[in-house]
Amino acid sequence: MNGFDRLNKIMKEFHDKISISLAPIQLFGQQFQAQMEALTEPMKRMQLLSQSIAQSLKPLTEIVINFDFKGWEEFLKEFGWVEAISISYASELKEKLKTSGKEEVWKQLISDFEDEELLNELVSKIKNDNIIKSREKILGKAVYHHKNKDYISSIPLLLSQIEGIFWDMGVSQKLIENKFNSKNLIDAKGNLILGRNGRPIECSLGELIIKIFDNSSKFGEHTKSNVYSKEFRHPILHGREIDYDNKQRSTMLLLMLFVLLEKDK
Repeated sequence: MNGFDRLNKIMKEFHDKISISLAPIQLFGQQFQAQMEALTEPMKRMQLLSQSIAQSLKPLTEIVINFDFKGWEEFLKEFGWVEAISISYASELKEKLKTSGKEEVWKQLISDFEDEELLNELVSKIKNDNIIKSREKILGKAVYHHKNKDYISSIPLLLSQIEGIFWDMGVSQKLIENKFNSKNLIDAKGNLILGRNGRPIECSLGELIIKIFDNSSKFGEHTKSNVYSKEFRHPILHGREIDYDNKQRSTMLLLMLFVLLEKDK
């Protein structure tokens, strides 16, 4: 095996290690993927260089060797649904989860979403989003109530409006018929999809979330299973639960809104 072949072998083995190491964190969304591409793209170019370049791979090799697989695995299990945050912020939260537990991570998230500048930025994003800006008045009220620790008001407003945003996204992506309150599925040409009885096929919210985010999305699964569920959404919006004054739940819904704003870019 000559020097060039040895280099290619080294590069292939290293590329495989990089691929494996990235697998647990690929769900952080486009922002994180762009940061990781800055590492992986030079690797392709390096395959054309001489054996002497192999020495320059040592720092990257250290990244792979020291990668905290278990820490990221645990973080994704608990907070992988927050798909829009930066890798630096995720790393900070991951370390907090590892050393102090998820309660401390939630304390950090709650504290961050009490910051007036962050909340103002969130409102600004709402105003500039093509799909979500139509809900600016109501969502602005929800953010206002959250800022004033009035979670009794912020939670039902956020629950109802985020649910509405999913349907708006379904219409925007040409999955749902563009008529008021419609749940009817349409095909690529905009025609109603009919069942065997000749009637339009309706889509449930859970089915729509899967269509928008696909089965691999932690955010989609979290939303479908933990939020718009018999345990959370239904008893609150149907008036059966009255003890829902909870800052963690309100913060979680703001985080979900943040993810939707990032996804709709």
